[in-house]
Amino acid sequence: FGSDCTAELLSRWVQAGCFYPLFRNHSATYTRDQEPWAFDKKTEEIYRKYVKLRYRLLPYFYDLFWQGMRTGLPLIRPLVLHYQDDPATYELNDQFLLGENILAAPIVEQGQTARAVYLPEGQWVDYWTKEVIDGRQYIIREAPLELCPVFIRKGSIIPQYKEMSFINDNDREELILDLY
Repeated sequence: FGSDCTAELLSRWVQAGCFYPLFRNHSATYTRDQEPWAFDKKTEEIYRKYVKLRYRLLPYFYDLFWQGMRTGLPLIRPLVLHYQDDPATYELNDQFLLGENILAAPIVEQGQTARAVYLPEGQWVDYWTKEVIDGRQYIIREAPLELCPVFIRKGSIIPQYKEMSFINDNDREELILDLY
């Protein structure tokens, strides 16, 4: 793989990985460096964007971990878990829910810049554009390299921290509630 391919793979990995319970990037001794600054400026900016998104969503993650401890539900969930009566969710394996309220549809094909996303019943808000979209349908979402399609279930309250570059106790005094 050339460096452009590797930069694309890292960019797409960080977009999906920021929603995983364990979010790390590793390499082994004598292999290519995988730190974002080992690539081009665009890759570094994409990496920074999604790490900052992860940090903002930490209160939502903490709440999901607490719920998981009490109920046994995982943080990352197949859509069928919450939409069992919708046959369109039965075999979806390239998009997932983070809790009940955030739907991520990462790009999983090299070179792909758009994808079909299934939105289950209800209304969904495009995280990036704030467009409200009716569910129970497939949509085509443009997804240039810097964008992972993310949707928030309308009616959700997503707790967040303010933007930060690293975790600092002083930065966690303010809790932001995003109402959708």
